[in-house]
Amino acid sequence: MSVTAPQTQQLTAQFHTLQQSVIDACAQCVDFISELDHKGFTASSSERSSIGAHTRHVIDFMLCFFKGLETGVIDYDARERHEGTEKSPETATSLLHHMQKRFHMLTLEDEREHLQVSETVNSEGEKVAVPTSLNRELMMLLSHTIHHLGIMKILAEDLGFSLGNNVGKAHATVVYEQQQA
Repeated sequence: MSVTAPQTQQLTAQFHTLQQSVIDACAQCVDFISELDHKGFTASSSERSSIGAHTRHVIDFMLCFFKGLETGVIDYDARERHEGTEKSPETATSLLHHMQKRFHMLTLEDEREHLQVSETVNSEGEKVAVPTSLNRELMMLLSHTIHHLGIMKILAEDLGFSLGNNVGKAHATVVYEQQQA
């Protein structure tokens, strides 16, 4: 199936929108971390993981994405889970800046012809791999990052930190609330 010029233009425009949105989500994570002290970043309880753990998780997904672009299979289960990232706001911030640069350098040409995403889908350990696209995975990373920012915001508020109203809100929710105002 060949792609027409208008379809190519649309895919390119969508790519650039998604690319910038993921870069912006990384920046939002960096800004979020800058509002915390070390204890706020690493504090956890028996019931909840730390803001650092959620940040590390977000970064792990981004690293899996880039590794998958190289291999043709994005495997979000293949996270390295470096504890040092979740214990050091400086390390997390540095990695997020690095992710921003990598997303900025990304082009549509980085998409493999037969890109797949693979993930464990049940508690028996069954993995499923399905076809995907660069744009679809950028959209997933954006949603995933915003979702974890929302959790991180709740954790930060429980620790006494006050953050912006739109931190961790889906963009559709922000637009809806603006329309209702």
